[in-house]
Amino acid sequence: AGLFETTGGIKLTAINSWTGSDTPLCRNGNNFLSNCPPSLSGNQSGLTKEQTEQIKEQKVQIALQAEQLNQQKLQIEALTKIVCAMNPTAKICVN
Repeated sequence: AGLFETTGGIKLTAINSWTGSDTPLCRNGNNFLSNCPPSLSGNQSGLTKEQTEQIKEQKVQIALQAEQLNQQKLQIEALTKIVCAMNPTAKICVN
């Protein structure tokens, strides 16, 4: 395994766990990312069960909205092709 050090900040958008699971990560006493101790592995954010369920539902809704947006994008692209075939000089067709 390699070591990455920086004196500045770093923003991670995703971390793939070597365990292949959703292992919670914490910052240890040496200021390194490591597996969380068992006492923090559960609900480390202090959220109630109801809040956790609400967050799960919101994630589902966000995923559904993302799919709807993707479908709308495909529809717009198809309609644009039709418009451009009929009128190649239309504003939407000119790059």
